[in-house]
Amino acid sequence: MLTWQKPRRFVGHALGAVLACMLTPAGATAESLVDRVDAEVTAGRFEAAEALIAASLPEAKGLVAQELGVERANLLRRRGRMGEAAAALDALLPALAGGGPAAAVTYARALRVRARVAIENDDTTDDAAASGLLKKAIAVSEASGRDAAGRDAARFTLAGLLWRTDDVLGGYAAYAAVLEAASARKDTELEARTLSAMGRCLVSAGRPDLALGLLEQAVSLLEALPSPVALIHARARLAGVLSRLGRAADARRELKAALAAGVDLGLNEWLQVTAQRARVELDQRAPAAALQIARAAWNDPRLAEAGGAKTEIGLLLVEATVELGRYREARRLLDPLPEPVAPSDRQRRHLLMARVHDALGARGPARAAYAAALAMHGAAWREASMGILAHFNDIAEVQTPARRLVELYLADGQSAAALALVEQVRARATSIAVAELTRRVTTVTPESTSAASAGAAHLARLGHLMSRVEARRTGPAVEPPTLHMPPGTAALVMYESGAQVHLFWVEGPNVRHAVSPLDVVRLRQVSAQLTASMQRLASGWTGPADRLGAALFGPFKAELTALRAAGGTLAIVPHGFLHAVPFAATRLDATPLLDLVATFEAPSVHLARAALEAPAVRPGPMLIVAAGDKANGPLPGARLEAAALGASLPARVLEADAATVPAFLSALPEAGRVHLAVHGFRARDGQPGYLQLAPDAATRADGRLDALTVLGLDLRGAEVFLSACETALGEQSLADDYLTVLDRAFLIAGARAVVSTKWAIDDDATRTLAFAYYEALPSQGPLRALITAQKALRDAKDDEGTAGPLAQRGTRGLRAVPGGPGTLRAHPYYWSGFKLMGAIR
Repeated sequence: MLTWQKPRRFVGHALGAVLACMLTPAGATAESLVDRVDAEVTAGRFEAAEALIAASLPEAKGLVAQELGVERANLLRRRGRMGEAAAALDALLPALAGGGPAAAVTYARALRVRARVAIENDDTTDDAAASGLLKKAIAVSEASGRDAAGRDAARFTLAGLLWRTDDVLGGYAAYAAVLEAASARKDTELEARTLSAMGRCLVSAGRPDLALGLLEQAVSLLEALPSPVALIHARARLAGVLSRLGRAADARRELKAALAAGVDLGLNEWLQVTAQRARVELDQRAPAAALQIARAAWNDPRLAEAGGAKTEIGLLLVEATVELGRYREARRLLDPLPEPVAPSDRQRRHLLMARVHDALGARGPARAAYAAALAMHGAAWREASMGILAHFNDIAEVQTPARRLVELYLADGQSAAALALVEQVRARATSIAVAELTRRVTTVTPESTSAASAGAAHLARLGHLMSRVEARRTGPAVEPPTLHMPPGTAALVMYESGAQVHLFWVEGPNVRHAVSPLDVVRLRQVSAQLTASMQRLASGWTGPADRLGAALFGPFKAELTALRAAGGTLAIVPHGFLHAVPFAATRLDATPLLDLVATFEAPSVHLARAALEAPAVRPGPMLIVAAGDKANGPLPGARLEAAALGASLPARVLEADAATVPAFLSALPEAGRVHLAVHGFRARDGQPGYLQLAPDAATRADGRLDALTVLGLDLRGAEVFLSACETALGEQSLADDYLTVLDRAFLIAGARAVVSTKWAIDDDATRTLAFAYYEALPSQGPLRALITAQKALRDAKDDEGTAGPLAQRGTRGLRAVPGGPGTLRAHPYYWSGFKLMGAIR
C-alpha cells in the first residue's frame, strides 16, 4: 500500500510541471489559476497542483501572487509541513488585510487556512487562536457580499472546532446550520462533507448507529462528484463506524475503495485511512494484522513530515504490540512517543503505559499511569465534556483500569486510597450512564425519519439530561471529600474486582478492608438462590441468607455488634449484582439483618453522609397516584392504598383514568410527599425502567412515566414511595449509578428519600406495609418507619392487627400464608424487598 504510490507520485509531479508550462499564459487572472489549482486539489492531484503553483509564481504579481501564495501554504498544510505553512501565511496576511474589497475573498481564504494550521499543528495547537481567525474570516466574507461559499467554509471549520473541544451539541447544531446553507446554495460537496462531519459528532455522542445513515448518504453524494479527497475522508469515517458496529467486512471494503481512488493521498488522508485499517483489525481481535499495518506506516518516510500527527500511528503500533503480549517491545516504543495533544489520546497513552508496567511487575509506575489516566477522565467529568465523555461511554473502559488500580493500592496496604478511588469511579459512572442510557434508548420516531433529525433529537435529549444532572447533582464530587462517617453511623462498601468482592468498613475517619470469603462466582450463585427462594416463597431461603450474611457481614462481625449495641445506623453501598440482594433478609448467626441494625442503601459513602444531613421534607400535601391497566391487570390493593391514605392524610389523589402522566406532572410541584401505587417495570434490554400510569385520551400518550422523564423533574426536598414492582432493579452493565433504574432517577432528580422495591411485590402485603410506614413516619423518620413497617408486616398474626389504626386497615382481607402458624406475611418475600435510599430521618 505504501510503496507503490511513490513512482506514481513522481510521474504526477513531472506531468504537473509540463502541464503548468503549457497551460499558464502570461497575465493569467487569479481566478483562472486558482480554479485550476482547486481542480487539481479536488481531484487529489496534490503534486500537480504544487507544480502548477511553482510554475506560475515567478511571473505572478499582486493579487495573483497572493492567491497562489495562499494555495501553496494550504498544500504545505496538507503535507504536514505546518511550520512552513504558518510562516508563509503570517507573511501574507498583513498585505491582504490592507488590500481593500478586491482582496477580501483571498483574505478570508488565508484566514481559514491559517486557522486550519493552528488546529492541525499537533506540536503547537491553538484552538482559541483558530476560533478567532475563523470568526474574522466569517466577518470578512459577509462584508464582501460575494463570498457565501467562503463564509460557509469558515462556519464548517468552526463547527469542527466546537466538536474538537468537546462541545458535541454545539458542533452538531453549527454543522446543521452549514448544511442548510449549503443545500440552499446547491453546494453538494459541502453538503456531503457536512453530513460526514455530523456523523462524526454522533459517533462522539455514542450513537454510531445513527451516524451510519449520515455517512452512507455523504458517500453516496460524493461518489457522484469529482471530489475524491472528500470521498476518502467520508469512506474512512464510514469504515470506522462499520467496524464499531461489528461489520468488519464492510469496513474493509470501504477502506479498499478509499485506497483505490486513484489519487495522491495527502498526509491527512493517508494517516486517516491507515489508522482506520489498523483499528478495524484491532476491533476484530487481529492484533498481528494491525501490527503489520501500523509498523509499515511507522517506517514510511512520509510520517517524518507529520510532526505530532504521528502519535496516532504510534499509539496503534503500541496497542497492537500490547495485545500480542510483547510488553518489553511496547515499552521501548512508548518511551520516545511524544505526549499527544488530544485528551483522549493522552489517556490512551497512560493506559497503555499502565498495562505495560503492570505486566512487567513495576507496580509503582503502573499505579502512577493508571491514576493519570483516571484523573484525565475526572477532569472531563468535572467539565461535563460530551466529547471526552463519549470516548468512554463503555463503562468497562473506566471500570477495568480502576479495578486494577484498586487492587494495586490494596496490595500496598492503602485501604483509604483504594476506597477513595472507588468513590470517584462511582461518581463518574453517573455521567457515563447518561451518555450510555441515551445512546441505547433513543429511537427514530415517525416524525424523525432521517438520520440527521434522529441525531439531532438524540443530542438534544442527551444535552437535556446532562444539564439536569449538572444542575441538580446529588452525587459525589469527582474528587470526594475525606471519607468520614459521623458518630453513631458506619458504612459498608462492597466492590467487585476480578474474582473477589472487597469490603470496606468506614467508621469515623477509619477505613478497614477485608475480602469476602466467597468469590464473585459463588456470591452470584448464592445471591441468585436467595432471590429465587423469595420469588417462589420457598422455605429454604435461610440457607442462602446465612451464607450471604456470613460472606458480606461476617468479616466485620465485631464492628457490627458494637454498632448495634450503640444503637447506630449502617449504610450499605452495594456494587454490581449485589444491588439485587435483599439485605434485610440476610442473616448473621441466624438473625436477620433487619433485627441486627438499622440499615439503608446508598450509591456512595458521600451520599450516605448526605442522607444523615438532609434538610426537612418540602412543605405541601401528599400526592397519591393509583392506577392499574387492562394489559397488566387491576391493582385492587393500590386503590385501597389511595383511598385509606387519602382519607387519613392531607393528600391529593389521582386514581384510575385521572392518574395520567400530565396530571401527575401538573400536581407534582405542590407535593411534599409522593406515593405511586401503580405497575412498575424494571430497566432491561436497553430500555429505562418505567411506571405505568393511566393512558391519556387527549394526547394518546401510553401512560408510561420512565426514568428519562423522571430525570427531568424537580423533586428537590420531596419524599417518594414507589409502591410498584422492580423499581430498584436495572442493568448491571451500566454500573452503580445506572440511571435506567427508577429509584436512582428519582434520587438524581433531587428526591430527599426514595423507598423502592427489588422484585415483583405482593399487592395486598404492600398495602399493609405502606399503611404502617406512613403511620410511623411523622415520629420516626423514613428509615425507622420502613423498619417498623417491615417488622409489623412480618410479625402480624391473623388474629391481631399491626401497630395502629391506619396499619390495621391494611390487614383487612389478608389471609394467612406460608411462613409460620397463624402468620399473615412472615416470609421475607413480602417485606425484605423494600429498601430506602436518601434521607433517613
